[in-house]
Amino acid sequence: GYSLAPDGNRLLVEARGEIFNVPAQKGFTTNLSQSSGSAERYPAWSPDGRYAAWGSDKNGEYQLVLHDLTQPNQTQTLTNFTSGFRYNLYWSPDSKKLVFVDQAMKIQVYDRDTKTTALIDQAQDMFEGNLQGFRVSWSPDSRRVAFVSNTVS
Repeated sequence: GYSLAPDGNRLLVEARGEIFNVPAQKGFTTNLSQSSGSAERYPAWSPDGRYAAWGSDKNGEYQLVLHDLTQPNQTQTLTNFTSGFRYNLYWSPDSKKLVFVDQAMKIQVYDRDTKTTALIDQAQDMFEGNLQGFRVSWSPDSRRVAFVSNTVS
């Protein structure tokens, strides 16, 4: 997986279970996760360019991790899930929220301000391919998120 920086000059790249910050052309490469023995997946660069987020099983179960790119070695685990696997991360335009789906088809949002995770919806027929391909679109004001759903509310 990969995620392009908002200015287009760098990429977050998932390779060999690590997350790397690499230049688009010239420059240095940094291993952000520094986590041999665990697997980091689905990197996502925040729209404000300050944060990198990804999923990590460093603590035994996949958790949402946040790295402040302005502070070297400032990676923090945001969640405390007891089981499961999470897929692609989608930042809100204001860089305050992240939406993701898990293997149980729960669509969730993490809020950096409140430090909480909330259930948005529960899909009923999303399996590996659909979970991998799950996508969302945020409203420009970061107040709403849209996605394809098979549930009726």
